[in-house]
Amino acid sequence: MYGTRAGNAPVLHLTARPTSGTPTSSTESREVRWVPRNEVLSLPMATSMRLRIEHYLSGTGLPHIG
Repeated sequence: MYGTRAGNAPVLHLTARPTSGTPTSSTESREVRWVPRNEVLSLPMATSMRLRIEHYLSGTGLPHIG
C-alpha cells in the first residue's frame, strides 16, 4: 500500500508451496506463518481483504471486478 509503512500493510499470499526452510519474518514483516486454508477466514482482517479471499476460495478462477 503506497504511503504506508510495511509493518502496517499486510501482504497475503493465497497459495504457496514450501520448498525448504521455515517462514521467517524480516524488517518488513512482523509475522510470517502458514495458515491452513480452512482457518484463513477466521483471522481478523479488513472487509475488502475478506471479500477478495472469499472470492479466491470460491474457486471460480475468474477475476473479481467490483
